[in-house]
Amino acid sequence: MFSQNPAALSNNGKDSSLGYGAKVGYLGQLTDRFSFGLAYQTEIQMDEFSDYAGLFAGNGDFDIPSNIVVGIAVKATAKTTVVLDFQQIYYGDIGAIANPLIPNIAVAPLGSANGAGFGWRDMDVIKFGIQYEPGSAWIWRFGFSTGDQPIPPSEVLFNILAPGVVEDHITVGFTKESTNGRAWSLSLMHAPSTSVSGPNPLEVPGLQTIELKMDQWDLEIGYSWGF
Repeated sequence: MFSQNPAALSNNGKDSSLGYGAKVGYLGQLTDRFSFGLAYQTEIQMDEFSDYAGLFAGNGDFDIPSNIVVGIAVKATAKTTVVLDFQQIYYGDIGAIANPLIPNIAVAPLGSANGAGFGWRDMDVIKFGIQYEPGSAWIWRFGFSTGDQPIPPSEVLFNILAPGVVEDHITVGFTKESTNGRAWSLSLMHAPSTSVSGPNPLEVPGLQTIELKMDQWDLEIGYSWGF
């Protein structure tokens, strides 16, 4: 009863979508020690998920939000580079991501233009990194990022489907280069546990509380070669 298309609401397996967008940017070394970068990614226009046109707002429309990032890199020593980035992600421009559950669920069915979404807010992210090159073809890296919580307590019910509540990421890694232009890289990322709690807005207020909690680990191994 909450969906404009109940047959395209749930249990329809996988669906796919194609889209297009663009990213433009500038990276310049202003002095021997100072570099500056700026990049903008447009909103990526995606085909609608027709199998879930009764779930996502806009008949299954689920575009990828635009973002902008600006950063500086400072060569602190001959072997050490320090990097600082600031990024804004515009979740609020995508109805399926930004539409709130309440009051939308009461005035517009799921899948409609104003249908309920995940209620995500725009997000600011600050990223800090250090790269150390001691010699012998080794490069060591450390990074940390922190961002605003995109999910407010009022939106925990719908976000059971997408509980992306982590805010901080800690990363360490290295690259080992060889003389023939080949290299091995490894990185390990940990996002510490974060939780968001709020009431179930479809129950009598105060009788049921929902908690979303997540932590993450990510391990990446890469091999590259040149010609």
